[in-house]
Amino acid sequence: MIHNIKVSIKLLLIVAVAAVAMLTISLVGYNSLNKADEAMESMYMQEMQGVQHLGKAVEWSRIMMVKTLQGVMLQGHADRLQNVTKQKKEAEDGFEAELANYKAAMKGTPYEDTSEIDQQWAAYKAVMNKVITLAEAGQSQEAMDVYEKDGSPATRGLRDALHGQQDKVNEEANQKNQASTDANSMAAKMILAVTIIALLIQAGFSHLIADSITSALSSMTHVCEKLRDGDFRSGDHALDRGDEFGHLSVTLMAMQEKMSSYMKGIYDTVKNINSSAENLKEASHQSAQAAVQSAEAVGESAHLVMDQEAALGTSGDLLDKVNSSIQEMRSHASEVSDNSRQAAEEAEHGDRKSVV
Repeated sequence: MIHNIKVSIKLLLIVAVAAVAMLTISLVGYNSLNKADEAMESMYMQEMQGVQHLGKAVEWSRIMMVKTLQGVMLQGHADRLQNVTKQKKEAEDGFEAELANYKAAMKGTPYEDTSEIDQQWAAYKAVMNKVITLAEAGQSQEAMDVYEKDGSPATRGLRDALHGQQDKVNEEANQKNQASTDANSMAAKMILAVTIIALLIQAGFSHLIADSITSALSSMTHVCEKLRDGDFRSGDHALDRGDEFGHLSVTLMAMQEKMSSYMKGIYDTVKNINSSAENLKEASHQSAQAAVQSAEAVGESAHLVMDQEAALGTSGDLLDKVNSSIQEMRSHASEVSDNSRQAAEEAEHGDRKSVV
């Protein structure tokens, strides 16, 4: 299957796998960081703000206590007592505002319930209001007696209730912080695991593609090395692939087949030339023998010609003699002819004379 995918697509797949791996790691990291951020925000918006509101409530309760004591000590100073009473009322309002803010911040949590604080606050406020009322009435001693008798227990009760609630909220914050730490640690491990898995997948996929490419290159390199070393014999098979290497392998095998055919034709031609050369050599040898025989025959002919030439010289002399004899014979024949003609003429003349 992998062999039929184009090389460009294979490279894109490597990039795609790497992109998916990076995206997965990023999503896991983002999800983990988002959860950690939500946990921290929840802890800040609820536990930390709740603790801050409780801490401010404790401060307002202390201010209220101090202002109440100042009111007890300001007997005979109506103006200053009135100012202290006003500050005491501001502290009271501040406490109730912070307690309301705490309830709003912790709404929907197990620590939204402040019934213990409400109970202790009501007792504390009642005692402090009673003391300041006595102080305003000029009964400082009675005010101090009430404060010493009821104020201290009310103050401790309110303080313990506030601190107890703070401890609970702090414990919840510590638990959430530990949970966030554990979640971050788990997220880090998960990111590491996802990274390792992604790297393994990427490495395996890259190795698969690299092996697909190198195996094709190795096969074609083997064919090229055979051609380089002068081995043009065909017999290798083209790679059964649908990618560029498959097409290149088919082309290379076709080239090898043609080279083999060409070399076979050259071999047959050389073989024929060698055979013709042998025949030519044999013919040349026979021609040489014929030439030798012809030379010998020419030599013998030369002797014969020379003998014939000598014979012709003798024959010439004889012919000259024959010609001379023939000329003499012609001369004698001419004389005989003349004599015969003359005799005939004389005979004819003699006959005419007889007739007369």
